[in-house]
Formats: sequence, structure tokens, C-alpha cells
Amino acid sequence: MANEEQLAILKQGVDVWNRWREENLGVDIELYGVYQIGKDLKGINFIGADLREADFREANLSKSFMIEAFMDEGYFKQANLQESNLQEASLVDAVFIEANLSMTNFIKAKLNGAELDKANL
Repeated sequence: MANEEQLAILKQGVDVWNRWREENLGVDIELYGVYQIGKDLKGINFIGADLREADFREANLSKSFMIEAFMDEGYFKQANLQESNLQEASLVDAVFIEANLSMTNFIKAKLNGAELDKANL
């Protein structure tokens, strides 16, 4: 279940969220199961966040930082993750149908069972 306080901060936009993240580095990010939290999330800092079963369909997550994030069973259909850093992220059973994943860093990421139909790699 998503942390309502964190969700309220996120809904204020990427700049507000990233500023809050810089000031609260030790806080666990719990956005488990969030549904379409925003379409323009370019450059967002989701490092180490719990985003399991989150719905990011058609969202712009380009140039985002999701290092060591947990995104198992996430839904990224037609999302733009171009040039994002997903190093060591867990993306087990995530859906990336028609997603833009070009120049995305997947070093040591777990993609077991991920659906990549028509994704741009």
C-alpha cells in the first residue's frame, strides 16, 4: 500500500518530489501499487523505491533514477524510460509493451518474466 504522505508530495510534481528526496535520503519510499501517479515524471528520483505493481502506463519517465528500485509486476505500457538508470532494479514480471527503453541502463537489473513486446530497446 502506498504511503499517503509520500503520494501527496509526488502529486506536487517532479521538482518538489526531488527536492524532498534530497532532504530525506534515509526515508524508505513506499509507493506500492500506485495507479497512474502522473504522466510527466521526467528526471524523477525513485532510487531504492518500492514501486511494486505500480501503474506507469504512458508516463514519461525519461532520464529518471530508479537504481535498486523494486518494480516487480509494474505496468509500463507505452511508457518512456529513455536514458533512465534502472541499475540493479527488480523488474520481475513487469510489463513494458511498446515502451521506449532506448539507452536505458539495465546493468544487473532483474527482468525475469518481463514482457517486452514491441518495446524499443
